[in-house]
Amino acid sequence: MRLLTRFGVGKANNHTGGEWLWQVQGINNANVWMWCCPRGRPEPLERELLKQFKKEHKDWPLANRKGC
Repeated sequence: MRLLTRFGVGKANNHTGGEWLWQVQGINNANVWMWCCPRGRPEPLERELLKQFKKEHKDWPLANRKGC
């Protein structure tokens, strides 16, 4: 989350998928959900959440360019 917000204010360049989020009208009023994941192993949780999102919405999240 920190990298995403830093990217949004021009302070980081390593979370480029987030650049699409900052183009959404009203993004400043968006709710952000965060999950805690096992230290050093975020990828399995991220893959599972992405698969669940795709199943429910029939597409990947807006700022996710890679999919699973």
